[in-house]
Amino acid sequence: MEFPEKYSVVKNFIEGKFEVNGHAQKNEKMDVFCPLDGKKIADMPLSKQSDLDKAVDSAKKAFPGWSKTTVKDRAQIFFRYKTMMESRIEELSYMVHIENGKTLGE
Repeated sequence: MEFPEKYSVVKNFIEGKFEVNGHAQKNEKMDVFCPLDGKKIADMPLSKQSDLDKAVDSAKKAFPGWSKTTVKDRAQIFFRYKTMMESRIEELSYMVHIENGKTLGE
């Protein structure tokens, strides 16, 4: 399986969608480097307070619905999440490998 040497721009995930934050529009970003070889692997836009406020407000709005979700339904949601992660274990392992310098086995 081939994996990219570089990721696209990192985005915030708010209200069910990925979005570029306010600072990204001004090109305020931080470079992300691979600790294995020092190569740049991504640009990470720097979020501003309004981006954080939007994410927190979104979470607060979602909480009442989530808190009314039964334990059984929550467990099923997390089981689907686990299954999705397991189906992409090679890709996820590679991402952790280049982002953190861990071995693929770890």
